[in-house]
Amino acid sequence: MIYHLEIQVCINRYGDLCERNSFYSNVFLGYEQALQAGIEEVNERLRKIQDKEIDYRNDEMATFIEEQIYCDFVIHELIIMEDVDQFERKIRQHCYKTKILVSEETALYQLCRDHSLSIDYVFDYQGNLIERYEMRLEGLQYLRMPNDYQENAGSLFSVGDIVGVVKKQRCGFGTDNYYVVVSVPGSLRTADNIFRWENIYVCDFVYIGEGKIWNEYDTFHESQIEKVEDELICQQVRKLIAMAEYKS
Repeated sequence: MIYHLEIQVCINRYGDLCERNSFYSNVFLGYEQALQAGIEEVNERLRKIQDKEIDYRNDEMATFIEEQIYCDFVIHELIIMEDVDQFERKIRQHCYKTKILVSEETALYQLCRDHSLSIDYVFDYQGNLIERYEMRLEGLQYLRMPNDYQENAGSLFSVGDIVGVVKKQRCGFGTDNYYVVVSVPGSLRTADNIFRWENIYVCDFVYIGEGKIWNEYDTFHESQIEKVEDELICQQVRKLIAMAEYKS
C-alpha cells in the first residue's frame, strides 16, 4: 500500500489567522507511519500559530483550537490489490448488482474497503478519525463516518422528526434553522446496494424569498443533526412546512 499524507492548516473561524502557505505533503509505505507523521506535523504548525497569538499563548491547545482554528489532515491510501484488469472485473461484478446479500458475520468495514480503489482518511490534530471517503471504480466518492458500522446506524431518526444541526457542526450551516426529516437511509446491512449506501438523511426546511415561504431541502450525515425536543418549536416548524410552496 502507498499512503500519501497531506496537511494544510490554513483556515480559522475568522479566515485571517493561519499561514496561507502552511502545507505539508509526504509519502509513506505504512499507515501508522503516515498517521504519526501527520499528528506531529499538524501539532507543530498549530504551536507556531498559537505562539503568535498573545491572547491564547498560555491556553491549552484544545481551548485554542476550539475557539480559533478549523484544521485536519488527510491520509490518502492508494490500494493496489491485484492486476488492474482483474480488479476492474471484480469491482464491476460486485458494484453493479442491484442486491448484495450480507450475513451478520460480514465485516462491513473491511467489505467496503475491499471494494475501493483508494480511501481518504481525515483526522483531527490528535489523530482521531473524523471521516473517510471511499473512491469507487465509477469515479464517485462515498462518505463514511466511524459510527456508520454500528448496528443502529441509519435509524436514529424517523420521518417527521424535527432536527437541528449539532453545535460543533454549525460552521457552514444555518445556525437557527430547524429541519423535518423526510427520508432516512436505513441500515447499512439491509440496504438494496451496500456499495452505494451513505448514512445521509434528507430534510425539509423553509426560507423567506420573493415575499413567499419556500420549501427547500438539504442533506445531513447522521452525526451532524440532533432531535429537537421543544414541542413548541416542532409545531411551528411543521406549520411552516405545511404552508410553504415548493422551490425547484
